[in-house]
Amino acid sequence: MPAIQNEGPSDQSNEQRSSRRSAFKRRLMGGSPRGSAAQPSGPYAPDAELSKLGIMVKRKRMQDTWAIWFPQRRAIVVASGLTRVQERCVLAHELEHVLADDGECIPHDSLREHITVRQERIADIRAARKLIALSDLVRVLPWATSYEEAAAELDVTERMLRVRLMDLEKDSWLATSKTAG
Repeated sequence: MPAIQNEGPSDQSNEQRSSRRSAFKRRLMGGSPRGSAAQPSGPYAPDAELSKLGIMVKRKRMQDTWAIWFPQRRAIVVASGLTRVQERCVLAHELEHVLADDGECIPHDSLREHITVRQERIADIRAARKLIALSDLVRVLPWATSYEEAAAELDVTERMLRVRLMDLEKDSWLATSKTAG
């Protein structure tokens, strides 16, 4: 089970958490305490992937959803006003619909609704896997005191972090891994 606690005060000071956070960011950006010359490939950027595929991303005021993939137009409409992290996660999810060649995820009948739910779940899992590397989880989970803190360190939404953790639990990785704690 991850070392994340949902509630309760932390025994660590803000300064200690900030110091760990800075060290984590240095490791992610290639700075190693031992001076390693290895350079990371950088964080996963779904917006760049969509651009390479020629998929247009438009922002529009929307009420009931954060984004919609329109395969016929080869365009994704994203709700305006999202944070950078929210938009990154939403675009990763929509990119998975593009890569799976999913049609519009708008159910018209009960069979289509079943297919849509399945497509949404698969897109979430695949996006979470790309957004959150296992090695990053292993570094963050031992010291993060909440889902919010871990998600902030991983540059994802709490929801996407929970999807990733549930995916790992489903595969029993967290129950059997010595590095998971």
